[in-house]
Amino acid sequence: MRQGGTRPTALLIALVLSVLLAACGSADTTARQQVPRLLVIESDGARDGFIRSDGFVRVVGSGPGVGDLDDARPGLSLRMFYSFPLFEIPPDAVISSITLRVYQVATVGQPYADLGDLLVDHVDPGNALGPDDYEENTLTQNVGTLARQFTPRIASLSVDACVLRDLDEGRTRSWFRLRFSRDTNLDDRDDVLIVNDGENSLRAGNVPVLEVIYVRP
Repeated sequence: MRQGGTRPTALLIALVLSVLLAACGSADTTARQQVPRLLVIESDGARDGFIRSDGFVRVVGSGPGVGDLDDARPGLSLRMFYSFPLFEIPPDAVISSITLRVYQVATVGQPYADLGDLLVDHVDPGNALGPDDYEENTLTQNVGTLARQFTPRIASLSVDACVLRDLDEGRTRSWFRLRFSRDTNLDDRDDVLIVNDGENSLRAGNVPVLEVIYVRP
């Protein structure tokens, strides 16, 4: 009678344990799948560059910067552009944040004091920069302020909506234009912020990146 009475209990305990273990395994798998992942996308050095207000475009080589060149020619200014390929983002990624990070290297003159805040526009120049991109092909004007003063550090800005829009509308890369609140102050002196580019042409390290945090379903 003792053996007959305990067998159902033992079977029940074994069944409960197996269900609990299975549930733990399922929860563990789900937890692993939901762990946030970090994807760092470097800007494309073959497409990064600056455009001057007179239409001059410079993509490859030294000279990444944004500000004015009043000493060379009153009213002459330049804006910096960065291009980020998006193919590394998984199609099923559930994105929680995307951050643009740009390294401020040095200044010539007083760009922040004379020209204001460093702003970011979301643009679509296509595959390569052209003279018109200095002010045209804008998707979102003034996405936000990247920096309000100079320190030799990385400046950051959330650009979630911009990149998600590019993905939704079928673009394969995200472009951003850096400019100051005022392009020039006509003081006959250069006011330029020097920033690093995807080529690391300044040998400063810390190339421009998009940091994407996401989970997989």
